[in-house]
Amino acid sequence: MGILSIKEKHTDSNEAFERNKKSDASLIYTDAGTVEEFSIELSVGDQWAKDLTKEKASMFEIEGEGISIKPQSSIVLEVQEHIQVPFNMYGLVIQTGSVFLEQGILIGAGKIEPSFDGKLRMLIYNTSKTKRSLKKGQKIASAIFMRTDKTINASIYKDKRALVKENRGKMAKICAFFNADKKFTINLLAMIITSSLTAAIVTSVLSSSDEKIVGAEHSQGLDQPADDAKKSTPLGKG
Repeated sequence: MGILSIKEKHTDSNEAFERNKKSDASLIYTDAGTVEEFSIELSVGDQWAKDLTKEKASMFEIEGEGISIKPQSSIVLEVQEHIQVPFNMYGLVIQTGSVFLEQGILIGAGKIEPSFDGKLRMLIYNTSKTKRSLKKGQKIASAIFMRTDKTINASIYKDKRALVKENRGKMAKICAFFNADKKFTINLLAMIITSSLTAAIVTSVLSSSDEKIVGAEHSQGLDQPADDAKKSTPLGKG
């Protein structure tokens, strides 16, 4: 049982796939943009999740050009490519070496069972001590396929959990923005606190100066009649 040459065993026609999915002439359906001689190249899609082990797991839309992964933490990414596997083929997911060598990101190995239909979801783990980013469309893994010695009669692939696609609210987006770069957030808070303290000190000094000036003017006003009395000559004298 050898690895299939994908070049001659794939199609972008659902009709061709359905017609041959149980025969020896079966073809893999995919809308992948890059198909190599022996693999389908998988890239970062549009959705991610923190954890899919929960009963009610949610997928979030990747905003902007890509997604950031915190140091020594993991997320689940959905790939961009849609794949349908015939009833007599079995696939494996293999990590792209450059993603690990350049960024220290590990892609969880996975299997693609006969009759699979959909977009693969893969565990992504950042092994480094710094934040790493993956861009939409960036190659992260490859899928290779083999023929099985048995053709199943019915689909065995079941997506048991319907994932809920959620859009984060404004407050969540703001929190995510500041959490993405904690150094920037700390510096910003320090600047705000410093500015506030400086403003408070300046206001206090100015208020104190104003009070001293008013007090001095008031004192001069009280002393002025006495000085004038000394200078004036009483009527009838002189």
